[in-house]
Amino acid sequence: FVVYVQHINRDIRWYPRREWSKFRGQMEGTTNLRIPRVLNLFLHNIFIHVPHHVDMRIPFYRLPQAMNSIEAGFPGVAITKKLRMRDYFTTTSGCKLYDFESGAWSRYPTKQKAA
Repeated sequence: FVVYVQHINRDIRWYPRREWSKFRGQMEGTTNLRIPRVLNLFLHNIFIHVPHHVDMRIPFYRLPQAMNSIEAGFPGVAITKKLRMRDYFTTTSGCKLYDFESGAWSRYPTKQKAA
């Protein structure tokens, strides 16, 4: 669950090899998900995930500070949103195939009924 919600989302763009960069992979390929502070402490800030991609050596107790620095240095780049189960179900139903040409997720194609 955790890995899925951090890396699969309609707002996350995947890039073909020729357009991919380390910066895009680290900053745009994952999300920070807001959860109640108490849960964040209990779960060792696992949902503050972008800094982990930038530098895996950042200890869990420094992730909030690292995220603040990333957001200040690169405003609007990292995706941060509230973790809601409704969004999870929307993602699991709508993000099945990725179209690199359009940069968008889609569902599986539906079969046409015979006339």
